[in-house]
Amino acid sequence: MGALCLADHGAAVTFLPSLNPSRNALSVILHSLSTLHVRSVAVDWAGFLRPFDCRSVILPTYAFQRKRFRPQRRKSPKNDNNEVNGTAPSQGIVNFRFEIDWLQVDTRPTLRTGTWGLFSPLAESPLIEELIIALNREGIFVHPVRYVEQAKEFDGLLCTWGFTGSSSVVDQTHDYIATALSQLQEAVKTGFLPPIVWITHQVVGGSRDDRVTTPTPGPLWGLGRVARNEHPELKLRLIDLGDGPVAQETLSSAMMLDDEPECIVRKERILVPQIRRVQADVVPTQQPLMRTDGAVLITGGLGGIGQHVAKWLVSTHGIRNIVLVSRRGMETPTASQFVNELAKLGAGATVVAADIADFHKVQSIIQSFDQGRPLRGVIHAAGLLNDGILTSLTPERCAALCRPKVDGAWHLHQLTKGLDLDAFVLFSSISGTVGTPGQGNYAAANTFLDTLAQLRHTEGLPGTSVAWGLWESGGMGSRLQGATRARYDQLGMHALKVEEGLELLGQAIRSGQACSVAVAYDLDKLQNYFEDRGGIPRLFHSLLGAGRVRQDEGSRRAPT
Repeated sequence: MGALCLADHGAAVTFLPSLNPSRNALSVILHSLSTLHVRSVAVDWAGFLRPFDCRSVILPTYAFQRKRFRPQRRKSPKNDNNEVNGTAPSQGIVNFRFEIDWLQVDTRPTLRTGTWGLFSPLAESPLIEELIIALNREGIFVHPVRYVEQAKEFDGLLCTWGFTGSSSVVDQTHDYIATALSQLQEAVKTGFLPPIVWITHQVVGGSRDDRVTTPTPGPLWGLGRVARNEHPELKLRLIDLGDGPVAQETLSSAMMLDDEPECIVRKERILVPQIRRVQADVVPTQQPLMRTDGAVLITGGLGGIGQHVAKWLVSTHGIRNIVLVSRRGMETPTASQFVNELAKLGAGATVVAADIADFHKVQSIIQSFDQGRPLRGVIHAAGLLNDGILTSLTPERCAALCRPKVDGAWHLHQLTKGLDLDAFVLFSSISGTVGTPGQGNYAAANTFLDTLAQLRHTEGLPGTSVAWGLWESGGMGSRLQGATRARYDQLGMHALKVEEGLELLGQAIRSGQACSVAVAYDLDKLQNYFEDRGGIPRLFHSLLGAGRVRQDEGSRRAPT
C-alpha cells in the first residue's frame, strides 16, 4: 500500500519489509535494519539486541595491519536455581551439551567387485545367507573363513555378529567383548592389512523410530572406535543394519565408504554420525524431574558423583528417600557423615552394601520397595577403571571392569521393567563415543549402556544414558593417570564443575532422548589437536568444520 501511495517518488523512496512469508522473520528484519544503517539512519542497536544473549564489540577499522583482534570472552552468567525457577539454561551449559546426529550421505556409483572373507566369530548370524545373496548380486563374492588370517589375501573381511546361543544377555555381552578383543589382537599380531568390516543388526538407534532389539553387540562399537584410534592400519569399520530385508546396493555402497569409519543402513539410506551441539533454543520442559512420593536408587552412591547427585535430588528436586548402594556400605569412610548430611536436608538415606553385578543382591534391593515406598528413579553411576592398550588387555580384565557397569545395568533393567519409574539414568562416558586410546574395555562397557538406553526406549520405558566428560570433583575422570589424562588435556577437555554437571544431568533426563553427551570441550584446542595430527575425524566434521569461527577469529562478527 505504501508503495502505491508513493509511486511518483520513484527511486527516492526505499521500502523495507519487517515480515516476509517466505523468509525467516529475524533475517528479514536484520536485512532491513542493516540497509537503514548503511544509509546513515540512526538505528537503536542496543534496543534491538536487548532480548538476545549477545553484546556489541568494537571492530578494527583498518584491514591490513596483519594484527589479530580478540574480543574479550564474557563469563557466562550462572543461576544455580534455573531448573527450579524454570528459566533457560546458562549459555556456558548450552556449550557443553552435545548429541549424536545421524546424517544421510550420498554414494557415488562405483564398480563393486572383489572377494571378501566372511567370518562369524561366535555363531551363525541369521543374516548371513541374505548378505551373501545381496553382495553376490553386486559382484562381491564372499567366502566363509574360520579365522582372521585366512582372509589376508582377500579384498576385505566381513564380520557378522550373531547370537551366541546363551540365554543370558550378560554372558553374551562378555563373549562379544572377549571374542572381538581376540580378533583385534590377532589382526595386529599378523599384520592384517585388508579392511575389516563389523556388521551388527539393530544395535544403534539412529532416530527415535529406530528399533534396538538387543544391547549385547553394543560394546563392539566402543571397542571398535578405540581400535581405530590405536591401530588405524587395521582399517576397521562398523555398519549397523536396520529392520527389514538387506538392500543389496545400499549394503555394498556402505562397505565401500572408505572415508566413513562407521555408518548405519536404514532401508535405502546410509547415515553417518556427527557430534553437534544441542541447539540453544532446545530447552527441555520444566516438569518435575521425578515424583517425590517415593525413593531414588543410586548405585555408586557413596562415590564422589553419587553423593553430589543425591544431594542435588534432595535439595533441588525434593526427593525425600534415597537408597545408596556401594560395595562397602556403611564401612565406607564418609558413609555416616553423608547420611547425617542428607538428614539435615530433610531426607532419609538407606545405605546398602552390595555388589551391583550380583543378580540376587540387586533382586533383594528392588524387592525392598513397595506401595508405601515406591521406586521412582534409578541412577546407575557405579564403575571401575582398568586402562590399557588393546594388545595388553585380557578377557579377565575386561570382564572385571564390565561387571559393575554392564552386569549391574542389565540386572537393574530386568528387575525394574514392571515398575512405574520416572527415570532410569545410566552414567556412560565420552570414551565410548570417541574411542579414547588406552580405554578399550571402558569404552566397550559404556557403549553397552548407550545401547541399553536405546533398547528401553524401544520398549517404551524411560532410559537416559549420558556420555560424560570429566567432572571437577569425583567420577572416573578424577582417577585418570598418565597418558590417558594427558590425552584428555591435549584434546581440550576441561572438567565440568559440579553444578554444571548436575544442570546437564537434569537437562538430559528431561530431554526425553535416550543418549546425550556432556563434556566441557575447548573447541579451539580440540580443533588444533586434530589438525596437527592429520585432520579432523569424521565424527567431528559438523562441529569443527570449515564454517566454524574460532574464538580468536571472533572479530569477523559484530555481535558475539
